[in-house]
Amino acid sequence: MRKARIKSKALTASGHGSKRGGSIKNGKGKKKDELNARVLIPVGKKEALVVPKQAVVEKGQLVGVYTVGKDGVVNYRLIRTGNKYDGGVEVLSGLKAGDTIIVEGTDKAVDGGVLEQN
Repeated sequence: MRKARIKSKALTASGHGSKRGGSIKNGKGKKKDELNARVLIPVGKKEALVVPKQAVVEKGQLVGVYTVGKDGVVNYRLIRTGNKYDGGVEVLSGLKAGDTIIVEGTDKAVDGGVLEQN
């Protein structure tokens, strides 16, 4: 078993720095110098706009969703995606909370079309 201790300087949530130190040993218990590691530790919670993955439509290299305006007109809106979650995709830009999107039947949606209400 290998033991690892990481040297780093990090900022706490209050903005104050803290130092962490240590060394990495190989399987024979000898120190290994000049080894670096990057460790990301999540802190706090992040609010994200997440849409169902079936709502995301790729057209070539473009990624977007179909939105529906108050007048019922369908628009293909480009989005920038982030992390993928179980059944969902984070939207970094291109949508805002409260926008109406088409989740099912995106293969039948047409940019500039009018949404039929059943």
